[in-house]
Amino acid sequence: MHGVRIDPETSSCLQAVFDLPLLKTLDISVDMTLESAVSVAPTDPAMESINVTTLSLANNNWVDDRVLSGVLPSLNGLLELDLSNTRITSPCIAHLLPNMRHLTSLGLQGILLNDDDLIFLTQLPNLKKLILSDTGVGDTLLVGGYLNTCKELELVSLCRTAISDRGLANMKLSKLRTLWLDGCAVTIESVLSLSAYRCNNLTYLSVRKLLAVTDNLEEEIQAADVVDPD
Repeated sequence: MHGVRIDPETSSCLQAVFDLPLLKTLDISVDMTLESAVSVAPTDPAMESINVTTLSLANNNWVDDRVLSGVLPSLNGLLELDLSNTRITSPCIAHLLPNMRHLTSLGLQGILLNDDDLIFLTQLPNLKKLILSDTGVGDTLLVGGYLNTCKELELVSLCRTAISDRGLANMKLSKLRTLWLDGCAVTIESVLSLSAYRCNNLTYLSVRKLLAVTDNLEEEIQAADVVDPD
């Protein structure tokens, strides 16, 4: 067995899941209750041999710092992690994620992140996909050089964040192919400069509802799904 989805009816058997030697993917249902989830959190010696490479805890309001602190330290080989729309805090992420150096995909959408905590990204050199939409991150992500240290990034989502032209001017990711900037306070001129000179391998660029576009461009940009630099 390479993947399993845990639903409320089977959550009492969750601990037994960790005994599956070939388990690679664990997807915990969004409907799972807090009482059921508590069994995930305690660190158990039996969890040291877990081979899970993909873990999704997204959209669960019971997933907090305590749950993550109990599970994540035993998953050093994790490649894909989605924590989007959970109750995990920025300091907890900054503390735990630097140890996840093998991560290639990270989803943090909807988690309020402190700019100063973003330094954890410098410890994740293998990231190829990063979702930071609706996190409130600002220009420090780019001006501080945190994002640029993830040189393998191919997909980044910064929708509805506090990124501005100032931050975008510091983005330089040669392997980036897909970028979402929907709802950001950036100008179309800054976006086009980015795609032409500093991220010149972009093939998909979403810039809908930019907050800083001029009136005569607003309708055109809101209707666009893709701006192709070619």
